[in-house]
Amino acid sequence: MGLVTILLLSDLLSGQDLHYSQFMSSPVYLNPGTAGFFRGKYRVALNGKNQWQAVSKPYQTISVAFDMPALQRRFQRDAIGVGVIVHADIAGDSKFSTTSPALAISYMRSIDHYGRHMVSLGVHAGWVFRSINYDALTFPNQYNGYNYNPDLPNQETFQLRNYSYFDIGMGGHWAYQISRERNVYAGIAAYHLLRPKQSFMGDNSIKLDMKWNIYAGAQLDVSQTVDLLPQLLIMKQGQYHELLLGVMAKYIQNRYSKTEYTALNVGLFYRNRDAMVFMTGFDYKKFTFGLSYDMNVSTLKPASTYRGGIEFSLLYTYGNYKQKRKREIPCPIF
Repeated sequence: MGLVTILLLSDLLSGQDLHYSQFMSSPVYLNPGTAGFFRGKYRVALNGKNQWQAVSKPYQTISVAFDMPALQRRFQRDAIGVGVIVHADIAGDSKFSTTSPALAISYMRSIDHYGRHMVSLGVHAGWVFRSINYDALTFPNQYNGYNYNPDLPNQETFQLRNYSYFDIGMGGHWAYQISRERNVYAGIAAYHLLRPKQSFMGDNSIKLDMKWNIYAGAQLDVSQTVDLLPQLLIMKQGQYHELLLGVMAKYIQNRYSKTEYTALNVGLFYRNRDAMVFMTGFDYKKFTFGLSYDMNVSTLKPASTYRGGIEFSLLYTYGNYKQKRKREIPCPIF
């Protein structure tokens, strides 16, 4: 296999985004319309994933995000949200890496008088940097007929080792607070609207496909101490598509206490024709920690030995939200 074949394969793979199984633990990465869409002053999210270690060099992904409602007008029942996110991953023997700092801005508005029914629109804009390390690759010309000899010339012509491009996306989010213990939400986001060029070989015909995220979920109380959180995510990018669905169960202690609130979370999800995802975690005061594991059940399982990837998330929300009387229904952001 020559360099041209390898890089064309890399160009195709580079057009597909890695993502998190705990998608609602990285809201700004999922949809810029969620920037600032929460009760509090600011929110910090940290997410990381290590995937496919049994098959090759693992894909390592990490992101850090910060968002806040920058302007809230209570009488007009609207708000502006802002957020920043830095996402990075590195993959394979070539250490193919992507780093993308971005800014998200959203406009949120209540569509009822009490602020229980909210919609938002957001824009995501940032710069993406990609690079590859050719020195870590091996080529057929470096085999002498008996074994691999790194001192032999690979007889390949390298073109680009790195490139960058501007990227933009947008999305909408909807949420309805049915009661104090029940809410539903849904959203849609589109990324890579400019379809930037994607080739280490200088082939301008290779462009990044648009990516669509469509999701929905709810939090429903089934008892004083137990809530169920069904969630659904549909993703599509070019010829690739994915369906992830499942449910989290939340066992809650001190539901209405600001200072003593704790909860244990467990869940099971299924990624269509790919993996079973086992999730657990806990809430403690203003922190939410999540841990999940993807058990591969696709046709790759003979090579993966059922091992997919381990993932963690950490959310911290700071704010001065005042506890309301139980008969009142808190609105999503006001």
